Amino acid sequence: MIGCSCVAMFSIGFGVGVAERRSVSTALALAGLVSMTLFMTLDFDRPQGRFIRLDPTPIKGVAERLARETAAQNSP
Repeated sequence: MIGCSCVAMFSIGFGVGVAERRSVSTALALAGLVSMTLFMTLDFDRPQGRFIRLDPTPIKGVAERLARETAAQNSP
């Protein structure tokens, strides 16, 4: 994911260089968007020290229901 972000930012920089016209606001907006996307993805991925906190109850309920359905399908 970080590699894809680097490629995206490189391509934007390359496009700005080829066009010989600089749009600082567009570059900053895209850099901020990529940064926030990476931050949120990494924050959801790491359970400790999170800034964004979610209630795991709905996810646990879905996991339990899937386990029951899988067990029912696998039993003769």
